[in-house]
Amino acid sequence: MIHRIEVGLKPHIKDVQGDMLLKKSKKFLNLTISSIKTAQVFLLNMESSQQTMEELADHILVDPVIHISSLDKPLWSDSAHWLLEIGLQPGVTDNVGRTAREVLETYLGRKLDHQEGVYTACQYWIEGDLSSSQVEELADKLIANRLIQRW
Repeated sequence: MIHRIEVGLKPHIKDVQGDMLLKKSKKFLNLTISSIKTAQVFLLNMESSQQTMEELADHILVDPVIHISSLDKPLWSDSAHWLLEIGLQPGVTDNVGRTAREVLETYLGRKLDHQEGVYTACQYWIEGDLSSSQVEELADKLIANRLIQRW
């Protein structure tokens, strides 16, 4: 079963990555965006109990001092105008996923088998009056590398 854990910053913590992208989108693409929030996504293709998955989401894949997380549901329920998710193309080494896999193996006390996996992506929750072509341009010109990433 595939589980999805989304990890973002608590509301009182400044999202520097989102703020920098917001500034670049205005400067280089002249886009009208009011805010961008970022989140890290972990896709876990493994069988495990609900309790274990909750532990991973609440304590293992986060820093509970600065992060909030969600398991198998969207992290934020407020309405962003756009949700852009950037992940790696098949066959591209996912170093963050590889590190998360090692953490999970240590926590679980076992090696994940070849059918199990950990994959990552980054989410951008965008508030602004944009067209789909503008969101595509934002992804293509400022966030992702089409050769190794998909959105």
